[in-house]
Amino acid sequence: MNFDMMKHSGIKVFRIHNPRATSTIAPEFRTLLIDEISLHPNETIAIDFSKVDYIDSSFIGSLVAAYKEAMTKNVKIKLFGTQERVESTFESTKLYTLFEIYKNFTQLKAKLEE
Repeated sequence: MNFDMMKHSGIKVFRIHNPRATSTIAPEFRTLLIDEISLHPNETIAIDFSKVDYIDSSFIGSLVAAYKEAMTKNVKIKLFGTQERVESTFESTKLYTLFEIYKNFTQLKAKLEE
């Protein structure tokens, strides 16, 4: 399985296990994430990118689709654990304007507790 969902310190964490976030896994990612958003409005979902070292445009498209759905359900999506190459892609595509991105889960959790 390429993904799993768990609750960690009261925060729903969606973990990506595949090092390449590409068109191969993007449809599954999109479906699972949008289903989770639809079933649990008004929550925060943290997406763990710590095992991902490459992301392509189709996966970015799935993230944007999830963002749009999240806006309609008042769900906040936070990203964490991005490696340098993925972070660079997020910067060049300006995804940081849609998502708060944290270095790690500890930093994200501290921000949510403020």
